[in-house]
Amino acid sequence: MGSYSLKKENHVVETPTPQRDHDADTTLYAMVLGSNVVFPAALNAAIELNVFEIIAKESSQESGGFMSPLEIASKLPTQKQHCHELPNRLERLLRLLASYSLLSVSTRTNEDGSTDRVYGVSPVGKYFVYDENGDGYLASFTSFLCHPALSGVWLNFKEAIIDPEIDLFKKVHGMSKFEYFGKDPETNHVFNKAMDDICTTHMKRILEVYTGINFDLPHVIENAPPIPGVEHIGGNMFEGVPQGDAMMLKAICHNWSDEKAIEILSNCYKALPAKGKVIVGDFILPEDPEPTNDYKVVSILDNIMFITPGGRERTEKQFESLGNRSGFSRFQVVCRAFSTMAVMEFYK
Repeated sequence: MGSYSLKKENHVVETPTPQRDHDADTTLYAMVLGSNVVFPAALNAAIELNVFEIIAKESSQESGGFMSPLEIASKLPTQKQHCHELPNRLERLLRLLASYSLLSVSTRTNEDGSTDRVYGVSPVGKYFVYDENGDGYLASFTSFLCHPALSGVWLNFKEAIIDPEIDLFKKVHGMSKFEYFGKDPETNHVFNKAMDDICTTHMKRILEVYTGINFDLPHVIENAPPIPGVEHIGGNMFEGVPQGDAMMLKAICHNWSDEKAIEILSNCYKALPAKGKVIVGDFILPEDPEPTNDYKVVSILDNIMFITPGGRERTEKQFESLGNRSGFSRFQVVCRAFSTMAVMEFYK
């Protein structure tokens, strides 16, 4: 009895030390990372249910852009809106999204004095609301990463680490990623939509300044919409590229091994006039790992590229080496966006 009292007394009066707080934070962070597979599934569910769209476009001005779980549930694209459990189950999803700063949370007092927890789209969450002005939309990229065609790939992830020669996507599906996209219209649409939405922000400004050729694989080009100032040409960049004073490769080099990237850049070099240049838009991997969001983003993308044989993100020095080995005389990083996405120029 005395022993129990002593333990209870110690428990009550003991004050946490900074070291103990640090240990608790470390443990909790490890728990979050260890169970983090749940978050992308939850985010994809919210996208499929149009949660961000509903809150952004169905909330009233009087509410300040906030909606209760019951109000959101009534707008869901499902036949089960009237299920009495739906608002409660939905709120569990909303709480998780709010913990990742995708939603803002507030309390609303009703006329009868009762209160409701209400949710609004946060500054981070706005990137998951479709914006017709093209300011940035990331939901389609999340949908692509969570697509069934990739689910089996993630489960075999360690194979790409152990065997550098393996085509991870081909191991799962019996054909390479681009072959699969060419034969499966639905998956090809999901992939193209994801790439289109990511590129929109950058390309909208570029097309205000340049006119030019959109060169891609035939099955991609055949679905390309008419764009003023742009000529769509299908082909294979490993066989040759159309001539031009300047060429832009956006998110191309990271799909390929050094040898393949050099092959692409060399074909560009041959098609350029004297003093021509290649403009490369790609993520740049910092030289050393850091626990920052920008480093996490590039590292995540670098690991996604394991699904393509030889695919990888590169450091600035590695890009410079590709240019030198392809025959270019000079290389420079012209500018960066969010410190990670870089515009580089290779000069003939």
